[in-house]
Amino acid sequence: MSKQAMKPGIHAWISFQEYLAIDAVNNSTLKLFRRTPAHARHAMTRPDKDTSAYRTGDACHAAILEPERFEKEYVRTPKFDKRTNKGKAEAAQWALDHPKHVPLLPDEWDLATAMRDSARKHPTAIELLSAKGRAELTVIWTDEPTGLLCKGRLDWFTTYEDKVGTWSAIVDVKTSKNISEREFLKDVAKYFYHQQAAFYLDGLDALAPLDRRFIFLAIEKEPPYCIICYELDETAIEEGRAQYRKALDTLAECKKSGEWPGYAPGIYGVDIPKWGYELTSPPK
Repeated sequence: MSKQAMKPGIHAWISFQEYLAIDAVNNSTLKLFRRTPAHARHAMTRPDKDTSAYRTGDACHAAILEPERFEKEYVRTPKFDKRTNKGKAEAAQWALDHPKHVPLLPDEWDLATAMRDSARKHPTAIELLSAKGRAELTVIWTDEPTGLLCKGRLDWFTTYEDKVGTWSAIVDVKTSKNISEREFLKDVAKYFYHQQAAFYLDGLDALAPLDRRFIFLAIEKEPPYCIICYELDETAIEEGRAQYRKALDTLAECKKSGEWPGYAPGIYGVDIPKWGYELTSPPK
């Protein structure tokens, strides 16, 4: 997919495929700099692939955040026995009858609708998602220190009113098998959710300075599909900010020098983790 130029601002009605084609730096790329610039460069230059994981993820997001789009774009596929000629013919005819729909396997459809139904029953989720807002907004901004054009995709952007007052918020849907506090915080550190939060908040601030909040709407992808809403404290956001700033600075330097190094040369002495010791005493 060829890259497309786009001006800074908040843009609606941009599909995810169009978002991928925008020539700007996103958080997914910045995360790879924690490994090496070479890995980041590889991800930046390889073609994007539409996978079943993306299809399922988008279906779940659409069901929760854009139910009308979900009903319009997605359809549940019947079970066909493609081991037989009859089953193959039925599957082919079904595809011809649904040329504009994205097919979901029965378990994918059931997952998306179960998450949707759970969100409709959760008091905090209802308050956040029923407030005035818009789903799947694309945000593009220029990072002032490096001059790099950056982009982000907001699951849900809303103005929310509670007993404290009225505030602007980004609501980001995260799915996991276990969203208890201990396990969710592991995911935050593993997948750099705190970096994403800081990156998006600063991106919006670059366009229109305002005190905003970043809320994670976490939902389990197994029955009973429980939901909880989390908000990271300022210490975690500052750490995420430091991480994305380091990655952006490294990216800018790589673009300037044309060098995208991998792992550093040399021979490094290492030890296995303490839990790997079975027959001898672990190091103190």
